[in-house]
Amino acid sequence: MMVQKFLHEQPSCREQLTNPSLEPHHWRSADLAKELGIPEKKLKHWVTREWVTAIQRPFGRVWVIYADEEEINRLKELVRSQTGQGRPKPPKKLSVPASITRKQTTAN
Repeated sequence: MMVQKFLHEQPSCREQLTNPSLEPHHWRSADLAKELGIPEKKLKHWVTREWVTAIQRPFGRVWVIYADEEEINRLKELVRSQTGQGRPKPPKKLSVPASITRKQTTAN
């Protein structure tokens, strides 16, 4: 109850949980699915199969997916490999997602 009250009273907190500002190369699942030309449900299925690197925001169940230009190209190839009847398991090069690049910090 306290958390719900806080989120109701602080719209900026709720906004960050449900519609987070994104770092470069991070996509909302709906936006990336649109870019790839596939249903969002299929993209979320790929998340569960670990073919895509993603995190889920706790409130509103918002998926944030990492995809730089190289990763988008891999995902587009994966889309092409998954058309037709039977949808065979894709080759390993298409089913292994890219690692999320982390910002490097330097010690002073």
